[in-house]
Formats: sequence, C-alpha cells, structure tokens
Amino acid sequence: MTDLRKPVTRKTVGIPQSLRHKIVVSLMPGDVIAMKELGGRRWYSAPIGRVFTYMVRTNVEAQRRG
Repeated sequence: MTDLRKPVTRKTVGIPQSLRHKIVVSLMPGDVIAMKELGGRRWYSAPIGRVFTYMVRTNVEAQRRG
C-alpha cells in the first residue's frame, strides 16, 4: 500500500440523485478527504477518520433497523 504524500483527485462516474453535477473527490496529505460539485468553487473537507467513523455508525444503524 502506498502512503498518501500528494493529493489524488477524481470525479465520480454518476450523478447523485440529490445533486445536478458529478462530485469531485480529493484525498489529501494529512489524512483529509475533500469534496465539491463539479464546476463548483466551494470544497467541503473532513478528516478521513471522522468520515470513516460516520460511515461505520450509519451502516451499523441501518443493519439494526433491518
């Protein structure tokens, strides 16, 4: 596995239902994930650990609900 030493940026294949454009996702050094709408100016970022914890929590809650 390669350490994250420089930004890696990609755009999604599809368009999420709640948006009008594809999403651009960037993994950045310092263990940060950032996202924005394609063509948009504002980036939204969070530590990768916080995003992972949120994803685990929501998946566990969904499994509990059935």
